[in-house]
Amino acid sequence: MAVEKELIALRKDYKISQKQISKAIGLSEEQYRRKELGQYDWRATEMFAIRNYLKPFIGPRSLNDIFYDKTTQNVYEAS
Repeated sequence: MAVEKELIALRKDYKISQKQISKAIGLSEEQYRRKELGQYDWRATEMFAIRNYLKPFIGPRSLNDIFYDKTTQNVYEAS
């Protein structure tokens, strides 16, 4: 579980509230906030729903573009 920095940045860039996204994907605002902060893992269906909700704003980005923490180096890349 990790804080979803890219998701938070995208949401803020496009002035989308946690309430808006949580309502669109069927979560309470509290459940959404906890997942965005990395306290709970996302379900695959929630990740796809978020990507689909953001699509008009961000275009055809992949799930990795939204949910993968680019600041963490992959262990396999280091060797």
